[in-house]
Amino acid sequence: MSKRILFPLVISAILLAPSCKDGEATQEKGKSTPPGLSVEANRAENIWVSQTINSTGSLLPAEEVTLRAEQAGRILSIGFKEGADVKQGELLFLIDDREYQAQRDKLKIQLKLAELEHQRNSELIKIEAVSQSELDATENKVLELQSELQLVQAKIDKCRITAPFSGKAGLRYVSPGSFVQLGENLGGLTQVNPLKLEFEVPELFAASIEKGQVIKFRLDETPDTFTAKVYATEQSLNRQSRNLKVRAIVDNPSSRFVPGSFVSLSVAIAEAREAIYVPAESLVPVLDGQQVWLVRGGKLAPQRVNIGRRTSQSVQITDGLQVGDTVLCTGLLQARPGREVSIAKWVKVQ
Repeated sequence: MSKRILFPLVISAILLAPSCKDGEATQEKGKSTPPGLSVEANRAENIWVSQTINSTGSLLPAEEVTLRAEQAGRILSIGFKEGADVKQGELLFLIDDREYQAQRDKLKIQLKLAELEHQRNSELIKIEAVSQSELDATENKVLELQSELQLVQAKIDKCRITAPFSGKAGLRYVSPGSFVQLGENLGGLTQVNPLKLEFEVPELFAASIEKGQVIKFRLDETPDTFTAKVYATEQSLNRQSRNLKVRAIVDNPSSRFVPGSFVSLSVAIAEAREAIYVPAESLVPVLDGQQVWLVRGGKLAPQRVNIGRRTSQSVQITDGLQVGDTVLCTGLLQARPGREVSIAKWVKVQ
């Protein structure tokens, strides 16, 4: 009886063994081949782009000066009206200089007499009627009086505050008859045509700024666009911001622009041309450069690339990609060579 029971059990064991092996093989296969990953991708293509920098800046007067008293005294007259146009050299403030003028007139008389005496001694020394020391004394007297006369004349000149350049007069802070101290603020003068447009660009684009480059700008209160031309840059970067300060010239014949205004501007730093750009998020930093993941035949493959200019949302690829390549944009952390993917959405470069 025991022989009859043993035979079916042996048959059952033989039948169950292959089933266990098939289950283990199925599990191993599932472990080695992960399921296809649903991703977003971009198809590389040439894009016609013009590289520009967007920034902000300020309008500054071409020239600006605070007029200060160079001599203490009483204001005799004011030769302009606030807000009026003035010409270079025009008298703006006159400080009482009558005392200095009297000193000048006195010195002129003394100088004339000293010159006559020195001239007479120059003749007398020829016949040895005067000594050399007497001649030297009269010569020194002439030189001394000439110096004193120049000093008084300089004080007279400082009493006359003239316009150092043509421009528009600002507000004045004194009135005729006011007594002013040395260095006191009398008023201001501003040259409003042309104006300067001052702004900064990042270190990355500093080498792209050139003299004569056209800048487009607009004021916040108007949609109109205006132009300026770069005429100078700072010779070094700002040590804190690593930005380069740039100045452009703005024509302002009708005084439409007001110095101190805030402006938004754009600078074209490269001519429009075709180039391959990919979404910025598709780049993966590696040890000594950058790479992207390509989708080929539904599977992933790493590809080293060289990059060029950047925008806020895209990066130029200068080497490593060809038009038509499919570039992975999402799922980068799960990317592995040979992994199968399915493209759920195509991403366009912005």
